[in-house]
This record gives sequence, structure tokens and C-alpha cells, in this order.
Amino acid sequence: MPLLELRGVAARYGGLQALRGIDLSVDEGEIVAVLGANGAGKTTTLRAISATVKTSGDLQVFPGSFLVVAGADQRFVVGLVDKAGRLVTNADVRLAFGRNESELRAAPALPAAFHVDGIPTKPYYEVTTRFAASGKWYVAARVGADTALQAFDVRDAASVRTPVAGRPLTSVPTPTTADHMGVEPICTRQPVCPLHDVSLDKALASGKPTALLIATPALCQSRTCGPVLEVLLSVRDEFAGRVQMVHAEVFRDLSGRQETPIMGAYALENEPVLFLARPDGVVQTVLDGPYDRVEARASLTRLVS
Repeated sequence: MPLLELRGVAARYGGLQALRGIDLSVDEGEIVAVLGANGAGKTTTLRAISATVKTSGDLQVFPGSFLVVAGADQRFVVGLVDKAGRLVTNADVRLAFGRNESELRAAPALPAAFHVDGIPTKPYYEVTTRFAASGKWYVAARVGADTALQAFDVRDAASVRTPVAGRPLTSVPTPTTADHMGVEPICTRQPVCPLHDVSLDKALASGKPTALLIATPALCQSRTCGPVLEVLLSVRDEFAGRVQMVHAEVFRDLSGRQETPIMGAYALENEPVLFLARPDGVVQTVLDGPYDRVEARASLTRLVS
């Protein structure tokens, strides 16, 4: 029997949830190190072991946005599950942001829009906000009396190589049905999607708005990545002839070990992400993480307006 054992431990500071689902087992004579980034919950875990914080657990929040930069209006999305692992859907969700507990308590609780159209297995909540500075931030998701807390990184826009709003898309060739460029399969969707007829560099030179989706349908594993390719295809005909749509895969093959060149060219560490660029190639909107038909249609409509 272990000398110390934790199972599913959660902890709060006031109304803010700092730990969720922590499992830990230490046997006699064993040395265990607790490692993690700032804000990950190392100290809180040790306080839970020593009974200096109260443990509980009702709600869990998963940030879906990963291209978060300071100093500009920022779309931010989260997924929510309850203590039984069930999706929290169509709820009155409020999101607050801060770099510490005092900022979180003082921050406005923003009402989050619920999105599910065409993405029933990966619904999410979305707000638009602005982060004053780069660094470690926290999102507090409030549903009734329950609050969940999760850390995320806000980056300095000047240090980000990935095209964000106001910057040009990087013009690089992407695999097409005529030239797979060593990517097999060219599309992990079955059947292969119709967004591989034109290479990205040719699309950007066409003088039309461009929609570039970088995603891997078959290898999508996270709680928030969603069936974004299917969502884009479902609204494609509404913008036929007006927007050049290109899909690029993340990996060279189904092993998922080697990334395609566009991941390096765009300095991406996560996916999926949909870039929407004006006819001059400058990015107007970035939908990182999940999006549904409502967001896709609205963003594409703005692009062609």
C-alpha cells in the first residue's frame, strides 16, 4: 500500500479552482518530484497534501485558443466539462481574465457566447477581450456557483512569427492533388476534401480573399480541436468564386511524427487554425482552435464585404 495517495484531488482559492483531477502515489522509499510551469499548481498540490487548502471539484475549463497576443482585440474560446466529464452546454457562462487572484476578482465577468452549430461533439464558449501585456494569465470560467480556473500564455505580438491579424500570410507552396510534395495522404479526411486543387502561393496571387485551414482531421485529439474542416466545407458553397480556400495538413503521414513544411513556415506549435486574408494577402481574422458554422460564416462574410 502506498504511503501517500491522491485520487482526483481538486482545490480552490475562494471561488477560483486551482487544481482538478490530481492523482499521485508515493511508495515507501520512493522519491517523487513535482514538476510544472509557474501557475501549474505545484504549491497548491503540496498544500492539499498537508491539508492547508480545502479540496473540492465541480467544473473544468479547457482553453481552446492558443494564438493569444497582447495589445489587440482577441477572440478567446474555452470548452467546459462538469465533474463527471460531461460537456457543459448552452449554459450562462461568464469568463474573467487576470494575471493573479486580485486581478481576477476585479475583472469584469464577460458573458460568453455558446457555439455548437456543426460541431456537436466539441461545443465551446467564446468572448472577445484584450490583454494588456504578455505573460502568464488565468481564465476563470463561472457557471452559477461553480468556478474553474486555468492558466494560459499571452505572447508579445512582436515576438510571434505566426501571421496574426494585420500581417500578411506567408506565401509558400502547399501540397495539391497534382503535387503531393511528399505528404501522404494529402488529406486525412475520407474522402479527400476538395481544398487541395490550388497551392497557397497561387491562391494568394489570385487577387481574391484566401481562407487557409491548417488542420489534421484524422489526428485531431484534443478536447477542443473540433471537426473544423467539416464546418468549413459546410459553408464553402456560399462563398464559391469569392474566396480561395486551401487546406494544409499538419503531418507528412499518419504516423504523426514529422510535420509538414507549413508548420515551420508559420511557426505553429498547435492546430487547428483558420487564417482569413483579404485580397492583398493581409490577415483579417484568425480562428485558432474550434469554430462552428456561425463563426465561420460570419467571419467569411466580413472577409468578402
